[in-house]
Order: sequence, then C-alpha cells, then structure tokens
Amino acid sequence: MKPNPSFPDSDDPPEFTLEDMKKARLRVGLKDVSLEEWQASVRKRLNESVNLKLNGKLLKMSKLNSGSALL
Repeated sequence: MKPNPSFPDSDDPPEFTLEDMKKARLRVGLKDVSLEEWQASVRKRLNESVNLKLNGKLLKMSKLNSGSALL
C-alpha cells in the first residue's frame, strides 16, 4: 500500500478544523441551513431518547458479555 501524504499515520485521520467546518455544507433533512440552525438541530437530536426492544436471546447474550445482572 502506498503511503498517503494526507495521512502521515494511517491510523490517525487528519484533524477536522474550524476552517473545514466553515467550508462544510450544513443540511437538516434536505434543506441547507445556517450553522446556528444546524447546531440547534444536533442539540435537539442529542437530547432525544431511544427505545429499544430486545428479544430474550439478545438480552441474555448482553448480560453474559457485560457481566452485569442489571440488564
């Protein structure tokens, strides 16, 4: 595999800078939005809860892998 000058160490991606963010096309759904609108949308989604339904086999496997009886 040829070395890539953009990635000095292939395990480390390049840093994402504020300048990169300024060049980004911000969208919510399919609509272009301002940075402020995008940030508000991200904050709203981070505060949403998620409900999961696990079947018995998955729940048992999860308990065994975590070592926790609380699951």
